[in-house]
Amino acid sequence: MEDPARLRREYQLAVLQHQHDLIDLTLYQVRANRPRRRRGERGRRNWVRPWIGRRRQFGMYDQLMVELRNEDHASFTNFLRTSPAMFDELLARDGPRITKQYTFYRDPLEPGMKPLALTLRPLASGNKYASLDEVRMEGL
Repeated sequence: MEDPARLRREYQLAVLQHQHDLIDLTLYQVRANRPRRRRGERGRRNWVRPWIGRRRQFGMYDQLMVELRNEDHASFTNFLRTSPAMFDELLARDGPRITKQYTFYRDPLEPGMKPLALTLRPLASGNKYASLDEVRMEGL
């Protein structure tokens, strides 16, 4: 005569194994019926957004800062709260440390743009970085 406790354990083990097999089968069916995505179907994503590529043509630093530096030193000082000479000195000191590496994907920003001018501008205005566009339009 066999031990009823051992038979009960074997039965419970067989039920658990059957449930495990059913779960595996269900997962296999779900994966098999799921439509596959291919890389070309979802559309290509840009490494650099198109409007960022036009930054050198229309950007604040490449246009406004150059004009203020060359034509109106008082407005440059008001805009960044530092003179062009002091800005150049800060750039000369920190430029090598904040210069990014060139890659095949994109050209890095000049050290004067990022992070120096982007750091000085919120500090100069006392505003948050997100609200600078509104302030810049009102100030000019």
